[in-house]
Amino acid sequence: MNKAQAPVVSFIILNYNTSELVFKCIDSIQCYAKELDYEVLVVDNNSSARQRELLNDLPDSVRIIESRQNLGFGGGNMLGANSANGEYLCFLNSDVELTQDCVTPLIEYLRTHSDAGCITPQQYGSDGQMVSSFNHDLGLLPSIINRSLLEKLAPKRFPSRKRLYDAPFKAHHINGCFLLMPSALFWECGGFDMNIFLYSEEYDLAMRLLKLGRYCVVDPRWSFIHHQGKSVSGSRSLTRREGYISAVYAFRKYHNGFHTFLYRLVHIIKLLPKVKLWYILPVLFSGSPMSLSMRHKSFVG
Repeated sequence: MNKAQAPVVSFIILNYNTSELVFKCIDSIQCYAKELDYEVLVVDNNSSARQRELLNDLPDSVRIIESRQNLGFGGGNMLGANSANGEYLCFLNSDVELTQDCVTPLIEYLRTHSDAGCITPQQYGSDGQMVSSFNHDLGLLPSIINRSLLEKLAPKRFPSRKRLYDAPFKAHHINGCFLLMPSALFWECGGFDMNIFLYSEEYDLAMRLLKLGRYCVVDPRWSFIHHQGKSVSGSRSLTRREGYISAVYAFRKYHNGFHTFLYRLVHIIKLLPKVKLWYILPVLFSGSPMSLSMRHKSFVG
């Protein structure tokens, strides 16, 4: 890395008890980002003592930032961003693996498209199958109507998530497992909302970028592997409930009280026939769903 000036890009990797994956992620960066001037920051979100100890074997060039508590996705990444020096910030989940130098062309795209706010390559799973790299608006319509049906009825507004595209395209919001954007723009729009512990962070970021006239981009000409789910700890029921907590919070930020009431009501009706998911209902009835967040549970540190 050129010591005379700030690096072009700061890779920020969030770790919570997945230290083994962090090594693989960093190895792929070192392999495929050789031509880039970069730095790597690993934020440990209060992992176990054993997992933190493993990080001591990382290369000396990697900066380790330790948090005394689990700040969640947004909070952990904000901790890393505050220490980053790069012109661009590249947020990576610990279970992400680069398979080519996809960062250089993505930076070039951002530099030549001033209205692009953030960008990601095409995502593939461990099995080599394509995985959607974007999602639709967190609105009433997608909550009421099946998203696959919406994609058929209104393909311009709701592009298919199962199609493999051949050129860069705009998306409402992109996945946070691999998100690249200019550092100055990240801070201009306020970064990640640290009130959100897990899920909906990308939606919230995209909404604030839209207010600045910027949009999210997927560039399918480049790709990476995401070993999905391995960077998320906790039981499936807890993480599923957390998704509803974050969605209600994020929706309420950008919609009035009546629309928020309808949003909650739609999801209550959808959950009623699913007895096994009734544990989620208190979130939708609560006047303060964020108080039920995993953030407040002892197991997250």
